[in-house]
Amino acid sequence: MIKKGIIMEYTNKEAVMFTDSGEFIKFKTNERLTVGQEYVYKKSTNFKPFFMAASLFIAVLLTTFISMYNQVYASMTVTINPQFRIDINRFNRIIRVTPLNKDGEKIVKLVNVKNKKVDDGLLLIVKKAKEEKYITNEYYNNNSKSIKIETSSQNITLAKFTAEMKKQNINFEKIDSKSQKFEVKQNRKEEINETIEKNNKSNKNELKQNNNGDNSTKNIDKKPENEKLPNLYKNEIKNNTDKSNENSKNDNKLNFKKNNKKDDSTPSSNEAKNDESNKKKSKTKNNSN
Repeated sequence: MIKKGIIMEYTNKEAVMFTDSGEFIKFKTNERLTVGQEYVYKKSTNFKPFFMAASLFIAVLLTTFISMYNQVYASMTVTINPQFRIDINRFNRIIRVTPLNKDGEKIVKLVNVKNKKVDDGLLLIVKKAKEEKYITNEYYNNNSKSIKIETSSQNITLAKFTAEMKKQNINFEKIDSKSQKFEVKQNRKEEINETIEKNNKSNKNELKQNNNGDNSTKNIDKKPENEKLPNLYKNEIKNNTDKSNENSKNDNKLNFKKNNKKDDSTPSSNEAKNDESNKKKSKTKNNSN
């Protein structure tokens, strides 16, 4: 902003100017001014609030980026003989390496792959494993051993690393754990469905055979009910019948003893009655005489 006018007051580096547009402007200046002097006032833009807002915005962006950078997006388990887990962020950078055995600890101490791209970090690990004689001739040209990398996400491609392994003829196997688990579940479901279908077919065949058998067995003599039962139930029925027979025998013996006691008691009572009647008769005869 530019204003032209005449200086009306000036004290202690503060001036009051009357502009051509009829305004009074008070401002500070390091220039030496005199009253009545014509002056051109140039107001500078204050960028300080803008810089403060911009710095605050940048700080928020940085903290967000740092938290996202250090957040684990996927992980992989690398097995040579050294074994370790590598955590990766969403920017395809290695943020953490955790050794899973003693040989893994040795490799992690010898090579630093943190903040490197996944492909580059894996190539450095393989190079160091070759130098430490962990990768031997058995790892080359489709021999018995291979480098195994199990990933937790299908988004990890490892195109550069895979191409370098093929170029060096090193056996390499990449396994997506999620897809492998899905395939196992699918296979399990298919097996269950197959067994259910087989059972249904066998049940249908049994029903048909039973229906045909009912028509043919109408003219055949029926077997006793006990013979149709399984051996376990036959034994239980036999034991129950034996017990009932024994109980009936014991009851008969008790009844027989009771009857014998009654028989023994009845004749003695009759004899007593006869004796009393005889005594009475003798007494009457004596009285008559």
